[in-house]
Amino acid sequence: MKKAGLRRRDFVAGVLPFALSGLGAIGAARSADARAVTVAFPMDITDWIPTLRNVPTTLSIVKCVFDQPLEMARDLTLSPALVTQWKWLDSTGQVLQLDLRNDVTFHDGSKFTSDDIRFTFHTHMKANPLALLTGTWHGVTEVETPSPTRAIIHLDKPMVIAPSELADIPSVVLPRAYYEKVGEQGFRKAPIGSGPYRLVSYERNSRIVLEAYEKHWRGPARIKRLTFQIMPDGVARAAAVQAGQADIAINLPVREVYRLGALPGLEGHLDNTTGIVLLQMVNKGILKDRNVRLAAHHALDKVAISRALSGGHMTPIWMPAGPGMPG
Repeated sequence: MKKAGLRRRDFVAGVLPFALSGLGAIGAARSADARAVTVAFPMDITDWIPTLRNVPTTLSIVKCVFDQPLEMARDLTLSPALVTQWKWLDSTGQVLQLDLRNDVTFHDGSKFTSDDIRFTFHTHMKANPLALLTGTWHGVTEVETPSPTRAIIHLDKPMVIAPSELADIPSVVLPRAYYEKVGEQGFRKAPIGSGPYRLVSYERNSRIVLEAYEKHWRGPARIKRLTFQIMPDGVARAAAVQAGQADIAINLPVREVYRLGALPGLEGHLDNTTGIVLLQMVNKGILKDRNVRLAAHHALDKVAISRALSGGHMTPIWMPAGPGMPG
């Protein structure tokens, strides 16, 4: 999603975690200042406390402001982030030791320590039983902090996927001291994290403005100012790019990606996502007849649906569904 002068590696090398998800995206680097980028974005952030509520679409914004303990590459391998090393201390997957970076600060200048890991994955979580984080990490019984750079997570049952979950939604680290100082609502009004960008301006359902955090542990991002213009309508996002009002737009209809990508100075990208659409049949009435359900299944031309909705970019899949499973 770019024009000459704004390259993908500028985002990567600049520590901008631009995991923009969606069916299609388009971009035009028209900013007079190459250090400032405006993004036409489909939705507002769900919650500035992303451990409580979080969705994949806004993860790119979350990862600008907050850091995760670990990161996951496109090939699903894990790499260090706030956590430099991790290992199991038992043979059942219930005691996980994390070694932490000692050069990380939050946006208020306070130092990141194991105390913040314990607050996020124990204290804060236990105080919010309905939080998204709690749904993933409900098995945590305790988090030891033997030193500022080491945390040990104890689980009540085996959770061998725990390291992977440290790199997934909604595992971001919150600053204990600041959160307890301002409270839940105060944090929502003025959130801080340890990510490469800090929030400087926010208008609900309108605009989010971020500026590079100069003391980020990976170094300051090259893109100094990010503006997310909240535009729920895909056609409006496409028009914003075409008019030069936005440098990047995401989640566009495939036809708009093709159309805009053919214009001078614009480039379109289509990237796969992990979303799966299930076509379910209610088990009542005539659909109780297995042969009717099977006939309906064979009548669905998934390839044709993919071609019609996404120009063939959606991958049709078939999978077995046992009793009680959706299918």
